[in-house]
Parts: sequence; structure tokens; C-alpha cells
Amino acid sequence: MKNSCKKIISKLENVKINREKIIEFTKKIIHGKKQLKSTNWSESHFSPEEAEFEKLLRFIIDTLNFCFWPNPPFEYNNLAKNLYETLKKNPNFFELDNLINITSKNLIDNIFKKIILI
Repeated sequence: MKNSCKKIISKLENVKINREKIIEFTKKIIHGKKQLKSTNWSESHFSPEEAEFEKLLRFIIDTLNFCFWPNPPFEYNNLAKNLYETLKKNPNFFELDNLINITSKNLIDNIFKKIILI
């Protein structure tokens, strides 16, 4: 077990890991009785060119909102408005090449800047 997981796993109350089932599953894979299936990129992702702007924006907002805890004065509406403005200004903002080189300042200036909604 990875050290980074031990702290969390030791505190779990409603989730249990069945080690016997993990071992059984692993043996089936090793002995060729079970195969793991993975999907192609195109089966599980869409490209921005194929998606309508509103659907793409909603997808990104939902993805970020999954782990977004508002911190006044920066709230959900700020996040949504900033994403909208960023994608309108630069539709390629979330492309891999841009994200690889993104800086904290760039994220703050585009996504996490506070704006006042009237």
C-alpha cells in the first residue's frame, strides 16, 4: 500500500478494501483468465472542435466544481464567469500544450481572478 494512501485508508469507516478479492482478481489477470479492457481516447473524450461551446464550458465547470470549495469573495459564479470569458477569449486555453506550460499567475489572471457580478 502506498504511504500516501495509508493515512486516509486508516480513517475510512464506510468503505472497506477486500484484500482477498484483490488477490483473486490479480491472479486471474496473471494467469490469463481475465483481461482488462481499456477504451480508446476517442471513446471516452471529446475534442473541443466537436463540442458546442456551451456544452464544453459546462463540462469544464462541472469538472472544476467537483473539487471547488468557494472561498469568499470568490464564489461559483466567479468561476463560471471567468471560465466563460477565458474560453471566449482563447478557445485553446485548456489544450494540453497550454496546460503543460501554465503558470500560477496565468491561472489566477484567467480562471481565479475575482470579478464582480452585477
